Amino acid sequence: MVGLDAWGEATLERGVLPLQDPAAGPEDAVRDLACALGLVEGAVLARDPTGAPLRLFQVQGDGRCVDLAPLDDPEAVALFTDEFGALWADAV
Repeated sequence: MVGLDAWGEATLERGVLPLQDPAAGPEDAVRDLACALGLVEGAVLARDPTGAPLRLFQVQGDGRCVDLAPLDDPEAVALFTDEFGALWADAV
């Protein structure tokens, strides 16, 4: 299982999805969530079951296809986590 926070232009969503192949990482689950939400451009933070961030993905696409550009920069993940946490606090 992987927890996903998706933050897009008009979408603020949190969900938990099973990984088809845990060894493959969260890319497929992130892509599935982004497509299900219609997220064309935004950011997705993948977390492990403990809630610790795994990877930050930038979603880019043209509405038909979503490409993921993984960012493994711990500083970028930390900044996104802080900003996303503030958005979630405001949204709930």
